[in-house]
Amino acid sequence: MTTRRTLMSWLLAAAVLSATADAALAAVDSTAVEKGTVPFSNDPDIVYKKKALFPLWKEKLKLDQLRRLPPPYGVMLLGNWMDSDWKFKSASLTIGGSNPIPIAAANLATMDLNIGTTGFKGDIWVLPFLDLMGGGGNVDVDATLGLRDIPVEAAVNPAHGDAIIPMQFKGSYYSFGLVGAMAYQHYYGAVDMSWVKTNLSSDEASLSSSGFWTFTAAPKFGYNAGLSQVYIGARYISKNEHYEGTVNLPNGNPLGFDVNITTNTWAPNAGIRTVIQNHWEVLMEVAGGVRHQITTGIGYRW
Repeated sequence: MTTRRTLMSWLLAAAVLSATADAALAAVDSTAVEKGTVPFSNDPDIVYKKKALFPLWKEKLKLDQLRRLPPPYGVMLLGNWMDSDWKFKSASLTIGGSNPIPIAAANLATMDLNIGTTGFKGDIWVLPFLDLMGGGGNVDVDATLGLRDIPVEAAVNPAHGDAIIPMQFKGSYYSFGLVGAMAYQHYYGAVDMSWVKTNLSSDEASLSSSGFWTFTAAPKFGYNAGLSQVYIGARYISKNEHYEGTVNLPNGNPLGFDVNITTNTWAPNAGIRTVIQNHWEVLMEVAGGVRHQITTGIGYRW
């Protein structure tokens, strides 16, 4: 009996020491949170919420209820729509398989491009001022190519006319990028940069099978109210595209086209972003002027 009592005492002491040690270790790498009271008591029920590894160096910041960091990890569903008029750099045609005919009036040609994307992104704030992100999704493009005063018959002195060529493209994209941000009191400045690889296919035209890259950058300045921000800025797009394909003219002649186009690089924008109940994230951004664009997103952070 004495041996059993001694053994039970040692086991109880070991359990108490183990629990104390675990609590001490948890407290070092955790945050104490009060969750009501201990049952049948007025004492606070203390639990330990494990600290996130990221962002690094967060302990060097002075934070309060109006200056807080968002949860470091996030995923977001994104939708983007853009409508833009594109400028021609060069264009050439073939009529019924003829040799390519350079179009001297390429500056009269038009390209209206309506681009819609749906996808997702994931991001991590690795530092309080640096966010890394990556994602992917689907692309739908409706394009209208307008060629003005072009030869429409294969002849020594061909007749000239206009050709309106509708095209539809479908494909996919993936992207990676980063966000850099700095703040002073309730104001902040940030710039996001991303590189997007797009692959498209169409029955009306052929594009490079290796796809093409687009670089975007968006500096912004805004007001920071806790986990909500409103901002204004501009978005830069470095985008040049090459389209080639064949379409039948009304007279039955096959018209081959090979065009290089580019778009306005800068467009002003404004947006709002907020984190609801410390987890749900909502984003809306609009751009106007030379390029119309709407971006919306809903995500979850932890």
